[in-house]
Amino acid sequence: MKTTNPPSYTARKLHEILQHRCEPLKAIELANLWDLTGKREYQRRQIRRFVKELRDDGCKIIATLSGGYWLTDDNELWLDYSQGRTITAKRIFAEASKRKRAVTDETQTMLFSNQ
Repeated sequence: MKTTNPPSYTARKLHEILQHRCEPLKAIELANLWDLTGKREYQRRQIRRFVKELRDDGCKIIATLSGGYWLTDDNELWLDYSQGRTITAKRIFAEASKRKRAVTDETQTMLFSNQ
């Protein structure tokens, strides 16, 4: 049985910030709210790590590329979001599988044979 650690102090702090906001916040905005140090990409990665910790602990945090992160208590919205992520992940795996098959020896022989 897989056990997960409780969210870190910093992840819980992110949860508090999201609880008190009614609009989505971008990762860099969240990083600036509590003076997260480092370069911008490092800050964004840290936020994603904390969001994952919270999601693993059962928090319903939704993210969009244009809007940012927000906390929801709407189960239907959360399920729609989760299903969308699942579909995207399956599509990515299917594309990777096609690329892998495209570079097999047999395929390469067909492409470059003189027949």
